[in-house]
Amino acid sequence: IHLKGHFACMRAASVPMREQRNGSIIAITSHVGLYGLPDSPNYCAAKAGIMGFTRSLAYELAHDGITVNSINPGPIETPLLLGLPRDWLERKKAELPIGRFGRVNEVAPTALLLASEEGSYFVGASLNMNGGDPSLEYIAAMAQPMDSFLELFAGQGQASFQLGNRWVEAS
Repeated sequence: IHLKGHFACMRAASVPMREQRNGSIIAITSHVGLYGLPDSPNYCAAKAGIMGFTRSLAYELAHDGITVNSINPGPIETPLLLGLPRDWLERKKAELPIGRFGRVNEVAPTALLLASEEGSYFVGASLNMNGGDPSLEYIAAMAQPMDSFLELFAGQGQASFQLGNRWVEAS
């Protein structure tokens, strides 16, 4: 439902936007689409799929004056989050450098920016709001010792790929 629902909504929304040659589509997904979670491969894969679909659709619709971006929040105080076991909530909150979960009213201004004229230069952006969740820092740390990995590409032409929030060029 996660991925198919986004696909159906974005397709429906893009029709009148294409006719008026103006609009903004904003997907709300999750930062776990970038790094995964234990015991949640289906959820994480759907969120990663939404990010990829959003980025691809952005390139397709930009020439029609339509921006397409995603907001990928970390843990946000919602009934769903607060329904999780208390010990997990306390451990997770302690992991966050900011020391608390995000609030819905902190996500809304980002959506307003992306939908505004001031945000019209964002095309295919994937904005992460995560309170400094160290899970993402782990991915960034993994990207540092890339020498041996890049050696695999030596002599293979040039390649680029995304690792977390970082683009890596190999040649």
